[in-house]
Amino acid sequence: MVEPEVTHGTIAAGTCRDGKGRKEFWDTRFDGKAIRIDLACGPFTRIVVDVADPHSAIGALIEAR
Repeated sequence: MVEPEVTHGTIAAGTCRDGKGRKEFWDTRFDGKAIRIDLACGPFTRIVVDVADPHSAIGALIEAR
């Protein structure tokens, strides 16, 4: 399992397992523009990614359901 790469505490990128063994994918700079998507099925349980406009991205995901 590849752990997320953290550079100077500002970037996380890659696949990891949290403390409970859940598989997650992270690609964020921790700049406040990330969204977290919790998944109900599949190999990943959570995806955390940076987006240009978090509010619009979340709205688009909700609308697409």
